[in-house]
Amino acid sequence: MQKKSVVRVGCLRIIDHFIALVTRNRLNGKTGDISMKSMDLSFFRSFEQIRDSFLQDEIDSAFIPLALAMDLFRAGLKIKVLMFVNRGGGMLLKGRETGIKTIKDFKGRVILTPYTISVQNMLLHRLFQSAGLRLGWLRDKGADVFLEFFPSDIIEEVVNHGLRGGAGGFIAVEPFGIRAARQGKAVSVCRFDSLWQNYPGDVFAVRESVVKAGPGKMGYLVNGFIESADMIYSGNSDEIMAWAREFSGLDREIVTELLAQTGHMFKPAMLFPDISPVETVQDYMVDTAGFMEGKIDADQLIDTGFVQNLRRQ
Repeated sequence: MQKKSVVRVGCLRIIDHFIALVTRNRLNGKTGDISMKSMDLSFFRSFEQIRDSFLQDEIDSAFIPLALAMDLFRAGLKIKVLMFVNRGGGMLLKGRETGIKTIKDFKGRVILTPYTISVQNMLLHRLFQSAGLRLGWLRDKGADVFLEFFPSDIIEEVVNHGLRGGAGGFIAVEPFGIRAARQGKAVSVCRFDSLWQNYPGDVFAVRESVVKAGPGKMGYLVNGFIESADMIYSGNSDEIMAWAREFSGLDREIVTELLAQTGHMFKPAMLFPDISPVETVQDYMVDTAGFMEGKIDADQLIDTGFVQNLRRQ
């Protein structure tokens, strides 16, 4: 029995990355010729921590926002995006006591975001632009609404103590959004799916050298991710429910609601990494929002060879 090497994968404890936990639990329980620890799954507090670990070669691969993968590639990190790991999800919420009633009421306010660069920030830019407001970072004197970065768990702490000062709302990834809304700490303004249905969220990015060194190993792992996505998309089995509760730390009632709201994000056919939405994102991020400094050749970043079967679904 030959033991296969471990793939070091970084992710966050958010529903967008749920297929990572499901896959680890499934594959690590196998026996026979694939009895091994398929991947070493490491949980981080923020995407910036994942980015730093990636750059320092402490992990081989990561679940990260598409825009962050593009920016790392532009900066010279040799990676390949093998698949989308979710499509859509997340929402903008406002503090219950902020007095905000319309989008225009966010003028002069700060929005807390768990991303320095993401499609969610892009969609917010487009939302506020439609209301005649310019979204920028906190020190951008020309902006009307301001983004400020906080890790997701810190955003939750801030919201639990009440948004104060100029803070008006926050971008939430699940389970933080549903938890804040159910606890009466915040009110949903809009779901990002309403701004771009099934937009490309996070991706599975792998160091190019790791892909070349073990294409069979990567194919095995990617196939495991797709099978896990299909399990989540197909319905709330007892196993999925148990793993979702482990992943989120929430009780069964909230997890049931959470999976009902997010299960569509993992439809396997949608996880094929199409070039078209990637180019849409970079055109807007560079040319319109100014959130990215330059463009890349998306064909050099995306490797569809491991998920060609999804084209037939």
